[in-house]
Amino acid sequence: MLPSTTAEPYRARIRLTLGSRLQALTRVDQRILVYAAAVACVPLAFIVYWPAVNAFFMSDDFLVLRAVRDRSTWDVIVRAFSFPEASQLNEATLSWRPLTDLYFYAMSPLGIHAQPYHVINIALHGVVAGLGMLLVRRLSGSDAAAVATGFIFVVAPTYDYTVGWVVEVSELTIAICILGALLSYHSYLTSRRHSWRDYVLTCLLVTIAVLSKESALLLTVLLPSLALWAIAEKLSVRTRQEIARSLALPLLALALYAAVNQIRDASQDDPTRSIDIHMIDNAWYYLRWLVLPNGQLGVAHAVLAISFLCAGAAALLMRRSTLTLLFCWTVVAFLPYTSIKLIELRYTYLAALPFVAFLACGCVEVVRHAPRKWQPFASALGACLVVAATVAGAIRSRDIQQSFAGEAAAYETAIDATRNLCGDLQADAYIYLINPPFFDAYGLNAPAALNLYYERVHAVAVPELPPLAAFIEDKCVIQYDATTQSYTRVG
Repeated sequence: MLPSTTAEPYRARIRLTLGSRLQALTRVDQRILVYAAAVACVPLAFIVYWPAVNAFFMSDDFLVLRAVRDRSTWDVIVRAFSFPEASQLNEATLSWRPLTDLYFYAMSPLGIHAQPYHVINIALHGVVAGLGMLLVRRLSGSDAAAVATGFIFVVAPTYDYTVGWVVEVSELTIAICILGALLSYHSYLTSRRHSWRDYVLTCLLVTIAVLSKESALLLTVLLPSLALWAIAEKLSVRTRQEIARSLALPLLALALYAAVNQIRDASQDDPTRSIDIHMIDNAWYYLRWLVLPNGQLGVAHAVLAISFLCAGAAALLMRRSTLTLLFCWTVVAFLPYTSIKLIELRYTYLAALPFVAFLACGCVEVVRHAPRKWQPFASALGACLVVAATVAGAIRSRDIQQSFAGEAAAYETAIDATRNLCGDLQADAYIYLINPPFFDAYGLNAPAALNLYYERVHAVAVPELPPLAAFIEDKCVIQYDATTQSYTRVG
């Protein structure tokens, strides 16, 4: 038996070894829990958005459905990567989004059934929340902040009907590409293992983002910002020259994409985007809605928006790199949409995730710097707030789906009434929908919807029958009655 003086170092070494192993096991268990929480975002998304599964198509959905119908694979590819002009009998997507066209073409064998599209959208939304959770964990090192971000974002009512609208698959895809590119580029910056794989994956995701939607341009700010964050946190294993070279290729691709889109917008007679003073007004509108997505914008929204800007400025002055990165990400996320004259709340989707992450990470910072005796109480209060925000957000998001379902039902009712009341129609016949309850901003969605069932008919949604319609022989006129919520044939 060893003397006590000799045995004591061995006991200390055993205790140290067991302690380190227990800490390693705890870290592994926590990592598994975070991954499990990230996977749980997908079923949580289905719980919240299940009412949207049975909704019909609406608005721009019909343009893309019609644009890829009855065309050869080669014709769809050429039109997807070019800029065809949209008209009533030559349907085309209103923006250059090749992957959206190809996606709808791949789904076309399923017919005119919206349920599979909705299921995919909801699943993609859950994936976005899960990837956001993993990215926030890497940036903040906090499991609590990561889980809170994912769960609150997946139920947030901020982004209106982005998840429920079929054609918004482009927004969900771009969100996945942005988060995936940031995760892979983070691995490239902080680890020498699989460096080429991480870099190639980053470039691939940037390319997919460019082919998905215009908001891919956010990566021109986010990728360099992530590099600056890694340098500030002293986590980067790359030299500044290596970082500069790694950013050259993706930023060049994004710059070329921006130039092409700018030339295309400038060539249009009535461009939907323009760089003007209205961008400041739109940015202020979106920011006020983002901080309090409820009711009419008022004083409370302005106060909270100013408070958020002050908190971001404080994070910058205090050199809190993670909070500063999330703040800048939030601000620039909706800037590409401010050039669009029409304000739509769904454009806050890409800003909602970093905003929620900023709040979650900020609360964790407050708890860490609180007096030790108050930390358990502050942690419990934070957990209760996360649960309350998740439940309240889920309820509010479900309510929003009702208005979305009403718009989709209005299109479905109009299509069914037209087919029942007008019967078979020859090509080049005219259909007049008088005072329909759905919204058709450019007069292209109604004809695209009806031409899914007819062949090359002219359809117009009008508040009243135009006088020139009297001279058209082959026509069908149906009128909507708001009292009975039904259509009747006129004449």
